[in-house]
Amino acid sequence: MRKYLPFLLAALVCSCAENAKKPLPDADKSLTANEQSASSTSSPLPDKIISERTNGAVTLLDTIDGKPLVSLDDNVLLDATMPKNGWSETSIEVAVSAAQEKSMIIKKGQPLSLAGKVIGKALDDLHLVTTGENMHGELTGYFFGYLQKKDIKAGSVIETALAEYLRTYSGRLLPDMQPFIKQFQLENTGVNAPFLEYYNYDNSVDDPSPLYRLVLVFYKNTLIGTVAARPFQLNNTRSQQLERGFTAYFFNDTDQKVIDEYVKLFNTFITSVD
Repeated sequence: MRKYLPFLLAALVCSCAENAKKPLPDADKSLTANEQSASSTSSPLPDKIISERTNGAVTLLDTIDGKPLVSLDDNVLLDATMPKNGWSETSIEVAVSAAQEKSMIIKKGQPLSLAGKVIGKALDDLHLVTTGENMHGELTGYFFGYLQKKDIKAGSVIETALAEYLRTYSGRLLPDMQPFIKQFQLENTGVNAPFLEYYNYDNSVDDPSPLYRLVLVFYKNTLIGTVAARPFQLNNTRSQQLERGFTAYFFNDTDQKVIDEYVKLFNTFITSVD
């Protein structure tokens, strides 16, 4: 889906604009912008979390309870699956040389780097599954491995981070949520007006063309809820099942008419994409 989503989004803008003409209730005017910023936290996480990060020095295994594959430094970016029985599979992006791209192997003992920074070391021969230039023009490759849930920083798990953020900062206006949006590099879908959506993708290990993982849903600049591919707990919300296995969590103060309109728009969109 990642490859084709921009074209599908553009194709659906016209139909969503038609839906935007329908009058909906006003957002809750009692919610005020929160002046606190997530950047004031003492968390050791980077400014741009994006997705899961390693929790200190971590050893990646070749399979569950398997043999050591690589050692990774703190805060290395992961593309991890939802933990099952305490384990996650993940892909890792690393810079590769022309020779490594040709052989599709990084030899045991070689350092691993990305964007000019060493991020770990190969403890065994690494077999690359794909290579190519990333968005920064760097030649990189990907390999897979397994790590335990404890080896992932809880604050880098977006569902956990969102629940904690909303417990810490009570405001739900768009300015209140901007620090969170920036930390996780969430993108605007550009569809489903009059609603505003910020999303990220699910992992590409389970699906090379993943759908959404989490969507923040705003109406008149107020966060009214989230759409999630993974289960999580969000205070003061009620859940509703959506198409394709998604669950929406709407805040209790959201007007039902607003909810019904969004559910209709989301289900129409998500069933139209591959």
